[in-house]
Amino acid sequence: MLNSVGLPEVIIVGLILVIALGSKKINSLARRLGESSKELTKVKKEYDKTIGPAKKKADNKPASKVDKIEKKDKPDEKKKTDSAQKSENK
Repeated sequence: MLNSVGLPEVIIVGLILVIALGSKKINSLARRLGESSKELTKVKKEYDKTIGPAKKKADNKPASKVDKIEKKDKPDEKKKTDSAQKSENK
């Protein structure tokens, strides 16, 4: 979809924005966008410092006893296919 948007289209949209909003409004809009981007970067860094390491620890945590028991209770697929083949051969 965005592959069809080229430089001429971007320039035309930019000119329409300048005409419709005026240069002062575009300047303040760009300034707000820059401030928002800085704030987002700051929040991301804070997240990486506080929550990021805890999440990585939780992701690397070994399986609980319940998970191990559930895995033991499930029969292997190979065993199912072997027993099914034996019953078919009889």
